[in-house]
Amino acid sequence: MPALHTNSENIEGQQVISTASNPFPPKKEEIKTPEVIEVKKEGEKIKKKRVGNKLFPSKSRYNNQYSNEGRILTIELDNFYVVNTYVPNSGDKLQRLSFRVENWDKDMSAYIDHLQRKKPVIWLGDLNVAHLDVDVWNPTTRGRSPCWTDEERSSFSTMLSKHNFIDSFRHYHPSPEKAFSQWSYRTNGRDQNRGMRLDYVLVDDKLKHLLKDGYIADNIYGSDHCPVAVIIKKE
Repeated sequence: MPALHTNSENIEGQQVISTASNPFPPKKEEIKTPEVIEVKKEGEKIKKKRVGNKLFPSKSRYNNQYSNEGRILTIELDNFYVVNTYVPNSGDKLQRLSFRVENWDKDMSAYIDHLQRKKPVIWLGDLNVAHLDVDVWNPTTRGRSPCWTDEERSSFSTMLSKHNFIDSFRHYHPSPEKAFSQWSYRTNGRDQNRGMRLDYVLVDDKLKHLLKDGYIADNIYGSDHCPVAVIIKKE
């Protein structure tokens, strides 16, 4: 697999935001399953506040609809929000494609818009879409399948442009092929590096000046996904 880890040799005084509890390569005996987001600052305790773990406030008319869909953790920091998300899959037979694109994506966009009116947003997690041809191992032969439909990819493009998000990994690594974050257990995909890039750290353009690096920690095991992370400068 390609070397997709951080190029930053010294992270002191910087912040690391990742889909794993420890975004840096551990020793073999320390390997853990990726968990929820964690934000670190060297030498000081960071202030963080959970402001919700559902897509909408409890009084929202959409709350019942999404109470069992996806997983969202929103953390408010001093200068931005971090939204860690599992986006519902469209299903093996695409039976939930319409729900995902027409309902979830649009309402997720409305939620991000709500947050961005207050502060910039970093949106990350398993977003269940391979955005570009280079983000899947077999783009020409894959056919119409979950995470790879024109509808999902187009909807994701709309999210990026509407909310001025930067795909942090592609920002720093625009050309690498076979750079994936998910591999199928059923086909033993990881051993052959036949995977997809479904996990992202999307950074609000207003925070671009703080970006230091974006990377895939593809040497961390414990799931069919691996962690992804971004390093931002301390303000």
